[in-house]
This record gives sequence, structure tokens and C-alpha cells, in this order.
Amino acid sequence: MSDRKHIDLKVVNGSFVIDQAGFSEPISDRESIGQDIKHRIIESGLLFDLIAERSPIKRQQVINKLIDDIERDERLKPGTVEFLAVGNSVGTYYVTAKTFEYSDLVVYL
Repeated sequence: MSDRKHIDLKVVNGSFVIDQAGFSEPISDRESIGQDIKHRIIESGLLFDLIAERSPIKRQQVINKLIDDIERDERLKPGTVEFLAVGNSVGTYYVTAKTFEYSDLVVYL
């Protein structure tokens, strides 16, 4: 995996994923960027504000803040980040973006 540029340890539900040998499972490139974005969103606290907000206008303001924060990632092409609700439900979202080095990115929250 030494030819990979972006390397991280895989995290699922707040815990490192361990392989059969007992080692942390690595991820790289596009998956690593997606995981970084997901953690950035969670750590911002804005996702909780978004879920709690009932006003569509205020929800959109929170979404705009999230998009601005995500677009600061230098590995993403500016202007390509979209933050979308899954169906009509409040509380289930996903983010799409285009990376400079890899294919399109989709992060489910």
C-alpha cells in the first residue's frame, strides 16, 4: 500500500475495524478522504443542529455551513460538494463531491 497517497485506519461506528490477524484495517485514497469528511461533519456538531432544526430556512443555513466547511478540504474540487437528504426524511443525509485525484465521492451520514 506504499504507493497510496492518502492512508488512514478504517473506523466504523467510532471503532477501528480489526482484521482476522488482529491488526487495524487500512483504507486509502478516495475511501480515506470520505472518512475524513464524515468525521469532519460529525466533529463540527452541525449535523446535530441540522437534525434538531425544524425550520426549512434554518436547516438550509446549517447545510450551507456544512458545505462551506467540507469545501475547505483541498482534495476536493471547489463547487462540487452537495449535501442531500435521503428521500423526504429529516436525519438521513449524504454528501457528494468530486476529488482531484480519484473518482466521485459519496459519504452517507
